[in-house]
Amino acid sequence: MPRKLVVEIEVGGTLQKISLNIIEEQTPFGKYKLLDAREFSIPQKELLRIARETGYPVISKEGKFFPPNKTARDLVKR
Repeated sequence: MPRKLVVEIEVGGTLQKISLNIIEEQTPFGKYKLLDAREFSIPQKELLRIARETGYPVISKEGKFFPPNKTARDLVKR
């Protein structure tokens, strides 16, 4: 069973709590964890805020959003 993280988002002026799965993605440098928001319609500014506040990158229908000044290589556990 995948782990989940509950986050708060603001959509249309309304605060909502959603549960995002924590998944792993393989890179040439190793695996890193990210939050999967592909099943939700979340504005890009909220995706960026989630990444900044949680420290996890977020994958969505629009692409991947990383915490400030981080790349996948920075997040790989050695």
